[in-house]
Amino acid sequence: MAGSYKSLTRKIIKRTLPGGNSRIFTPKRQASRVLQGVPRARGISMQRIPKSQRRPNRPYGGMFNTRITRAMIIQKAREKQ
Repeated sequence: MAGSYKSLTRKIIKRTLPGGNSRIFTPKRQASRVLQGVPRARGISMQRIPKSQRRPNRPYGGMFNTRITRAMIIQKAREKQ
């Protein structure tokens, strides 16, 4: 196993294969993004996603959660009237 996989923060899964051999697997990590409209991907898989899908296409996208964004849009609309 490579040195970067020996960290204690990585999850390690021990599996017994059908032939009787045991193997250690380290699943891929997920990105820490929890914003709506932004995919949870990292590295090359994020680069393969089209640019228009990598970022939210809405006002205040990625800055605030849904509840606050909705309130801000309503407030701006009321100010224009």
